[in-house]
Amino acid sequence: MGFWNIFKGDKTQKQSLSSPLFFHEDDFCQVELLPKENLNFIKLQCNQIESSSEKNFDGTGYKEIFIRDENPIGLSTISIQKSELENFLLELHLPRASEVLTGYGQDYRIQSLDTVGFGSDYVAVYFRFEEDIVKKIWFTQIWNIEREKLVHFLNNVGLKWNLLLVDWEAATFVDLSNEQAIINYLN
Repeated sequence: MGFWNIFKGDKTQKQSLSSPLFFHEDDFCQVELLPKENLNFIKLQCNQIESSSEKNFDGTGYKEIFIRDENPIGLSTISIQKSELENFLLELHLPRASEVLTGYGQDYRIQSLDTVGFGSDYVAVYFRFEEDIVKKIWFTQIWNIEREKLVHFLNNVGLKWNLLLVDWEAATFVDLSNEQAIINYLN
């Protein structure tokens, strides 16, 4: 990057890296972005999750867990370039992590390869890529990201790539082309 690009607001400039980010393996893609073409599948899975939850809750926990099926249409079909998504993520003003770790418990940690994270503590957005094409985008503690910036970011990527936000834990989804629906979800 040339000296004068500093004054042009070059969004592609490298951001300084923050400390590593960690996500618990159970939070992988629990709140994720998916192509709208998955809508019928998402509705069916959300209904099955709710039904399983009602059937298996014993008052203190669940007797059985529900394992979701793989999404029929992955993000990689859209061919989102890693650098293009990173430019959108800069809107959130979250620090880019030096590396992303995953695991469980207090001690088990491994590097999550081909994964980029923006955030701090457990408030973050992550994406996984292969050969510079984004394969997964997910969040941890999405409600703690600055609201106005998050709504703007979600609406922009939703409009650009025709995406839905799916919150599997809440068994709900949001059409990201609808700014009011995003606001309602975050409230």
